[in-house]
Amino acid sequence: PWRLAAFADGEGLVFTKQFFAIWPKAGISVFALAAVINSPIGNAFSFQEDLEKHNHIESLARLPLPPSTSLAPGAAIDRHARQVQSQFSEDTMLADFNAANWREARREALIRLDAAVLDAYGLSAEQQRKLLDLFHGHKRPVGFEFTGYFPDHFKDQITLSDFVRINYDWDETNDRRCELIEKNVLGEGLQAQEKLELDHLQHLTDLMVRLKDPHPVSDVDSLIADLRAEGKWPS
Repeated sequence: PWRLAAFADGEGLVFTKQFFAIWPKAGISVFALAAVINSPIGNAFSFQEDLEKHNHIESLARLPLPPSTSLAPGAAIDRHARQVQSQFSEDTMLADFNAANWREARREALIRLDAAVLDAYGLSAEQQRKLLDLFHGHKRPVGFEFTGYFPDHFKDQITLSDFVRINYDWDETNDRRCELIEKNVLGEGLQAQEKLELDHLQHLTDLMVRLKDPHPVSDVDSLIADLRAEGKWPS
């Protein structure tokens, strides 16, 4: 399902006829447009529309876009896309492409960018999980291993931006949760929006535990019961 690869050209480079060239309208960032094409949304659309080997410009022209405000220069997608393209351009000068910290930093940057794109489309957690599962086990066309967004054991429905909050930004996420809990305990009271936010943060806490622990409690209990039955676990 990974069928597309786009690069934002701000210099007017020469390219071959095997490439498609796209000029965005005024007020649209070429970096943001490239990010949408590279995203799971863009690739899933191409995967569905073009069943043969080659991509077609007619199909790409029908790709639904998020609101134009989300594609504007300076918006979240544009900022993340510029950072990712800058990182990958600089990385071509590096000698060691296999360093673990290099791979993880670039993987995180791509996931943050994809999360910004999916947020712009307004997809629910259920819709995002279904979309991202389409790419599980398929290698993304980047210079390091990228064959899925979630660990095999993690099956919960979650938006990619919430996955970022618990996997990469947990300290900030938990600080905000503790702040709201403290405000509520001290009797200051929470506004309706804050109550909804706290409920969501508590939900993310549960998801974080399941994300970091590949062995759910129910599985551990079942394993202990089996070992006891075999006389391999002390009573």
